[in-house]
Amino acid sequence: MNFEAIRGFTSHHDPSAQTKALQYFEQLKASEDGWQLCIRTLTSGQNLDEHVTFFCIQVVEHYIKTRYTQSEEEKQHFLRDFFKHWLNSQSRGGKVHKVFIRNKIAQLVCLMFLADFPHSWPNFFGDMLKLLTLGSPGADYFLRILLAINSDVADKEIARTQKEVQRNVVIKDTIRDHSVISIVDSWYHIVTTYQTSNPELSCLCLEVIGAYVAWIDINLIANDRFVNVLVHFLSMPQLREAACDCIIEIINKGMDPSAKTKLVESFVTVLEQAGVLNLSKAGEDADFAIKMAKLVNGIGTSLLASWTK
Repeated sequence: MNFEAIRGFTSHHDPSAQTKALQYFEQLKASEDGWQLCIRTLTSGQNLDEHVTFFCIQVVEHYIKTRYTQSEEEKQHFLRDFFKHWLNSQSRGGKVHKVFIRNKIAQLVCLMFLADFPHSWPNFFGDMLKLLTLGSPGADYFLRILLAINSDVADKEIARTQKEVQRNVVIKDTIRDHSVISIVDSWYHIVTTYQTSNPELSCLCLEVIGAYVAWIDINLIANDRFVNVLVHFLSMPQLREAACDCIIEIINKGMDPSAKTKLVESFVTVLEQAGVLNLSKAGEDADFAIKMAKLVNGIGTSLLASWTK
């Protein structure tokens, strides 16, 4: 691996070094085994610079996007094993990569998930759920992978081909039929386990819940177990904005009008009983007051829309 050439990517004042880095990047992408060289570098045990790590990941990403689905089964197994090894080793290790590295790894795992699930990698979620046993770093990777998956299979703002639409229907149906209970249980574990020790992780989990609630059974989230936690979080400064956003997503879920009315009214009752809607001190935290205003607005518009229908 030509580390000197790679570092040319960060040489903003040296056009020659940048050119050499780009040439080396293209050379590795075009090479038959460039992606394997990058994997060997990533698993070498060296204390790699973040930019070198990102460079190698990008080469692997190019391989997944362009040649993975046509490659031999042995190479596909090799790549799946690499990512499982990476996620485990990074979750166990002392060094925590920056967010842009973790997000990139999550995107690559998602690309393989889209290609392999459910047929070639049926136990994908079983493998990912094992990360939770490795503490907060493992949970962080797990949640970022879930966000990447949701973006690719459920984001309605992304234009898709008919083939991609059909693939996503199969993926979501399979998740709902076989994995969603375990996934939802993992969310409860994460938000309650890390609410005080790592509130940022609990907030990330609330973001995931808010994203998935649009296409999973509402009863998995709109129940005593989760609602009590969400209402409790509304009284915790580090969690209340994320909890408010999550409740808004629950209320905005597409549903039968009568069922939606019952859901919203039950939330209003719980929030009133908890004193959450009595924002006498809202002015002390403008950001939270804005979130609560959005929630109350969502309650009103949902009820009006349901009544109209």
